[in-house]
Amino acid sequence: MTTIYLASPYTGHLAECPSAREDLRFAEVRYAAAILTSRGRLVYSPIVMGHVLSRFMRDHSLPRPGWDFWMSWSREMLLMCDSLYVLCTPGWRESRGVMQEIDWARAQDMPIVYIDGEANVIDDNLIEEDE
Repeated sequence: MTTIYLASPYTGHLAECPSAREDLRFAEVRYAAAILTSRGRLVYSPIVMGHVLSRFMRDHSLPRPGWDFWMSWSREMLLMCDSLYVLCTPGWRESRGVMQEIDWARAQDMPIVYIDGEANVIDDNLIEEDE
């Protein structure tokens, strides 16, 4: 079975307070991950896992790692997957994390698929057309 790494923006772009913004991003990617999973896909999302973990750490006064840690962790997980799906929610093109994940996938010649909030394929060449 092939494994999908589901990339999505998490911080930045939205004007709300960081906690509300992250909760919204989590809800969006959790929904897309659930749809893909319900279709029989094996999906890994760093936001779905990391958001819950980060909130637990915050709520229990544990030190929370910074962006560099999460990106290093994400890279290791991405390298274990077979394809990268990018959830194209507002701000995805401006997301440093998503752009880094796309670069890592390209370096591995990994298939990249761009999806909307309902987990429908938008276009396999979305970024390449803009470059």
